[in-house]
Amino acid sequence: GHTHIRQYKQLDSYAVSFEAGHYFDTIGFVGIDLNSFSQPPVFRKVDVNANVQAMVHAVGLTNQANLNTTTGDYIKTEIVRVRNAMNLVQTLG
Repeated sequence: GHTHIRQYKQLDSYAVSFEAGHYFDTIGFVGIDLNSFSQPPVFRKVDVNANVQAMVHAVGLTNQANLNTTTGDYIKTEIVRVRNAMNLVQTLG
């Protein structure tokens, strides 16, 4: 099951439970260093709010322009094109 809340809990030395949140408000990342052969393993967790400025900071960049990629710009352009073609730009309600 799931609860739609941001939470992380280390259950024991070898297991963690992680839930990133709801409505894509959080990007969660859990890392396990399998190369260190530490016993028990070391778990690391980061919660990043799902917005551009938080992403820029999380990946250690100084500005938003450095976060963009050619592929990402292409996908963004295609999403806008399809939204316009399907007339999905009008706010209802």
